[in-house]
Amino acid sequence: MTTAGITPDVQGAEHGAETALSHAFRALKVFAGTAVSVVLLGHVAEEGLVKR
Repeated sequence: MTTAGITPDVQGAEHGAETALSHAFRALKVFAGTAVSVVLLGHVAEEGLVKR
């Protein structure tokens, strides 16, 4: 068990909403970055196969 599970939230519900929104935006940022990386790497791999 972590201390986050034991320690109460001293900021209240307002802080929780902001935290949830920031987590959602962070998840979208990671997803978008990963999608772009996959597309770029796929393009590079395709170019590598064409050159062979």
